[in-house]
Amino acid sequence: MRSKVEELGPPDLILFTGDMTFKGAKDEFAEVDRIFDEIREAVGGNPVLVPVPGNHDLRRLDENSEDAKCFHGYLDDEALRRKVDQGDQRTLEPIERMFSQYDKWREESVESDWRRRGLVFQRGLLPGDIRLTVTVRGTIPAALVSGNDLIAVEHAYNTG
Repeated sequence: MRSKVEELGPPDLILFTGDMTFKGAKDEFAEVDRIFDEIREAVGGNPVLVPVPGNHDLRRLDENSEDAKCFHGYLDDEALRRKVDQGDQRTLEPIERMFSQYDKWREESVESDWRRRGLVFQRGLLPGDIRLTVTVRGTIPAALVSGNDLIAVEHAYNTG
């Protein structure tokens, strides 16, 4: 990462494409903030963080709960998929509960930064659905980070 920063300059944007945590716990998101602060310090500048949650960034449901049973056949259940697509609140409530820590973190850490910067954004139907307008001059150097979970990425970054 540092060699690319030396070559291209600091990025304007860091897009993190999921699995920042292992199980979507509150304490894990506090660790995410710390790690992103270290990444920002390492790359310099003041890049905009744009996270997209992965399947590890949610609180898992008890597989025997009614909420979990509702989504077991999601891919085969056209009526259920239609309810989600149409924003049926009763259908979306379990998803909102599963992503509650991610949503809280995104609002407090990410969206508050976007507001301070005066960026225009709009949330979508599901966690991670967002429209964000970032205006930059010239080319847009971007740091793309992906991994099974952010702690594993940090370990790999620090050890190799």
